[in-house]
Amino acid sequence: MKFGKFELIPVSDGSFSLDGGTMFGVVPRVLWEKIYKPDELNRIEIPLNCLLLKSDGTNILIDTGIGNKLDEKFREIYSVKQGRNLEGELRRLGLQPEDIDFVVNTHLHFDHCGWNTISFSSIQLNNNDVQSGVEADKTIDDKAIPAFPNAKYVIQNQEWFDATHPNERTRASYFKENFLPLKAYGQLLLVEGEYELIPGIKVVNTIGHTKGHQSVMIESDGKKAVYWGDFMPTTAHIRIPYMTSFDLYPLELIELKKKMLKQAIDEHWLMIFEHDPKVIFAYLEEENGKQVLKPAEPGNSKFQNPNSKQIPINQSPNSKPYDLGERTLQFAKNVIEFTKTLPKTPANIENFKQLIRSSGSVGSNYIEANESLGRKDFIMRIRICRKESKESVYWLKLLECNKPRDEQKRALLIDEAMQFVKIFNTIIEKSE
Repeated sequence: MKFGKFELIPVSDGSFSLDGGTMFGVVPRVLWEKIYKPDELNRIEIPLNCLLLKSDGTNILIDTGIGNKLDEKFREIYSVKQGRNLEGELRRLGLQPEDIDFVVNTHLHFDHCGWNTISFSSIQLNNNDVQSGVEADKTIDDKAIPAFPNAKYVIQNQEWFDATHPNERTRASYFKENFLPLKAYGQLLLVEGEYELIPGIKVVNTIGHTKGHQSVMIESDGKKAVYWGDFMPTTAHIRIPYMTSFDLYPLELIELKKKMLKQAIDEHWLMIFEHDPKVIFAYLEEENGKQVLKPAEPGNSKFQNPNSKQIPINQSPNSKPYDLGERTLQFAKNVIEFTKTLPKTPANIENFKQLIRSSGSVGSNYIEANESLGRKDFIMRIRICRKESKESVYWLKLLECNKPRDEQKRALLIDEAMQFVKIFNTIIEKSE
């Protein structure tokens, strides 16, 4: 995308998956699943949309994805998918690692700085490099060196301190091999608050996700753009209550979000989303008193999901407010797939039959309820839906599961069935 004197190029490092609840904090699943449908393990896929800025021979890379130093166990747990990765995407754009002049890390969580470094033979650390998790003069586990040898890595000083002094809550998000080598090789540029890299490109501290989180402001020819990072990772997070459970400073985030979204509307900022599965570039506008998200103009559609639409931010992108029919059908399908993975003991075989019958009956009776001729018949069918949901829970609990993964899947299915019970209770109460 051409943006004044700059060229803005999304660069993918693939995707990974997180529990959907962690991405939306206090927002209940019944709301967020309308926007992002979870898998059978309650996970949603998180794209890794890094950004390359080009201007007059200067190449600036914003965030570096999840990288290639992860072990197989981690990649399986987080369902890391890298058919396309950042290294290959840059090469396809005609760039070598040596061509990158600046790397900006919005923060140092593992999915934002993975390609900061690559594996090498060894690198020694000084005792002052880190106060927690690394001993003096020890070799970094993954033997990493900076991936971009000519680049300055721009990081907020506060974020560096927090990453090198993690606590019990934050330690799992910071992988030392992604950032300690930057200091050892003299490529670290620590900044305080607002800092201009080159004319028109600056970082600003956006406290919320972490205390030292920074977003990138781009300005050229009277136009402004912002790369949010995890301050607002997806278009759904434009809604004020929508925050992740990883946000360490939620109240500060709310106040700053209100302020910056007002500026974004008033000054017509182009907003760039790092983790949205459908939209990377979009504008936020007010129409008839509502804030409406508009993906960037059709001329830039190669960077957009072709199915993305203009969406009022207080509504679901689905045309229906709640498609319970589709959800009950998916539940029945998930039950069938789940039974295929379990031991075929005599007891399980009999319980499979009962479970498949009851789980399928939830959706079939819901269809009949919607086709009923009167209120009395409708309520009766919804009551049957509720009864079959409860029976599904019963039969799920009777199944013999030998593996922890199967126990986890069963727990998710039980939770879904109990959600149905609550939903049908509400429908009955409102109909009587």
